[in-house]
Amino acid sequence: MATGKNQVRLFWLFYTHDASLDGGIEQGKDGYDPNAKGFRLWWQRVCWICRNPAYGFCAYVLGHSADGSVMIFESGSPYPAVHHWYVVELRNGHRIFGNRHKTRWLGWKHTPIAGRHQLKSKPV
Repeated sequence: MATGKNQVRLFWLFYTHDASLDGGIEQGKDGYDPNAKGFRLWWQRVCWICRNPAYGFCAYVLGHSADGSVMIFESGSPYPAVHHWYVVELRNGHRIFGNRHKTRWLGWKHTPIAGRHQLKSKPV
């Protein structure tokens, strides 16, 4: 933050790759005060990182580029997700899957964020 940038290169694997550390403010999320200063601003940024831990890791190390990817199988409805299975074929021919059941999620996200299919694991 001292450099005037919202992202610290050393920690890029640990925060949201498609938003700055002030993403809660920028996206108008409840509880994120645009006028926060000092400790409160620091705490909002910590909460934003905790909201999506290892987001960069899941997108760039475990994730895949969405360029040329195609949904080849889908069962159920993505929203509201009572039960949703899907398979996406990547440009290189590899296939990734995802399963979402109510609040549980395992697999890669079917809708890319910032051009990436990121791995999601939400057991509860």
